[in-house]
Amino acid sequence: MMLPCIIFAHAFLLTPNNAPRPLAHSHQRTAMPTMADSFPASPKDIATEMSLAVRAALSDGKRRLDVTLPDGLCFGLFGVPPGKQVLGEPGPSDKATKQRADRELAFLFCEMFPNIPTAVVFRDESTADIAARDWAKSSLASMPRIVTDPSELGPKRQKAGGGFGSKAGKRGGGGASGSDGDAPPQIVLLVRPAKAELKALAPIVDPLGNEVVVVLLNAARLKSGGSRAGYEPTYSLLSNPHPDWRGGILYRPYPDQWHLGVAAKAGGPRIHGRSAERPSLADIDAGFAKVKDDASLVAGGALAAVGAAAALERVGEAPKTFAGEVAEEARKKAEADAAEGPKEVLPGQDKIRAFFGIDD
Repeated sequence: MMLPCIIFAHAFLLTPNNAPRPLAHSHQRTAMPTMADSFPASPKDIATEMSLAVRAALSDGKRRLDVTLPDGLCFGLFGVPPGKQVLGEPGPSDKATKQRADRELAFLFCEMFPNIPTAVVFRDESTADIAARDWAKSSLASMPRIVTDPSELGPKRQKAGGGFGSKAGKRGGGGASGSDGDAPPQIVLLVRPAKAELKALAPIVDPLGNEVVVVLLNAARLKSGGSRAGYEPTYSLLSNPHPDWRGGILYRPYPDQWHLGVAAKAGGPRIHGRSAERPSLADIDAGFAKVKDDASLVAGGALAAVGAAAALERVGEAPKTFAGEVAEEARKKAEADAAEGPKEVLPGQDKIRAFFGIDD
């Protein structure tokens, strides 16, 4: 079921480069974002919120960050503007759109850390090559080092693989000068990492501790539905957060609470619940079931109830049309009325019969 919720109709160019240098030591606390009362309404909103969340996490001493956006959410930074994008819709994105979205997300993070030695790890050569080509023409203050294997970031591998004759060497530098092959990066961005990439990176960054910031961008989801150990969920805008449901959104901008919401028939997705801790899969399942079954969520009867959870379906159920859901609600109402027994067609008919002296 493809129903509108948030429409990202226009491309935009936003570089949230006002984030502080992440490794600068300061006792001044950054202003905290206020509690969200709605979902972001545009890619610009997302980029701004994301920058503030990263700033807040770094100010709190966090050095292992986890950022998740809906698959295929583009910012319009490179190529043809993405056109309409829908937040909270069950439908998947194609592979090319996902890869473009991942490159643009990684680019925004490179903009957050100008002139700081940065490395970006993509999982495939083609995505890495396109990123290197596009970013070389951009306004980046310095090109990051772009690789496809985290182990390439080790000093020995940098010496061997960072020259002009190598693939990695052709892709970019890794800092303000881009010339010191032995210097470890201070920022590492892992794009769509899985367990293997995290394992390969560990021996490189673990000895450095808090001297290096590691950011996971759209990392593989855990089967448990929870957060990855050691990493702070810094900005989560997770679509389809439960494997048994299509649709829905789990949202958290650090240091705010977690928000569970559903896309509606009209307007943006609506927040239906909040939690200080990340909700479990069981919590999400119960929340979605309540949203889907509760006809009193919005005043206005069956039509409003259908609209309140328009883009939410339990996996295995046949997708319903809007007319079908209205008919189903009408059927349920008729059954409930029948169970209550017959009602007077004309209210106060006993008084009318008495007035005319009509006996039973």
